[in-house]
Amino acid sequence: MTSVAVSSITSSAATITWTTDRATTTQVQYRIHPPVADWTYTSYVQAKVVSHTVNLTGLASGTTYEYQAYSDVQGIETYSDLQTFVTA
Repeated sequence: MTSVAVSSITSSAATITWTTDRATTTQVQYRIHPPVADWTYTSYVQAKVVSHTVNLTGLASGTTYEYQAYSDVQGIETYSDLQTFVTA
């Protein structure tokens, strides 16, 4: 898993992207930072791809979020490092 990044940050949304060297599934877990609640999970995308894009919506404005990208291929799970971003 490489090139994990957040972009298109607005007051209520953000886009998480990353690439993998093999076709894998796609999911992101995220929550307010510092943690005050359990993780929220995006829909699990079973279609296996190497270029991953996940849109986070319904976020609160002016809020720091932490997230991890997740990919799975044949039962081998990979998580990105924990990263943060702030909504507008």
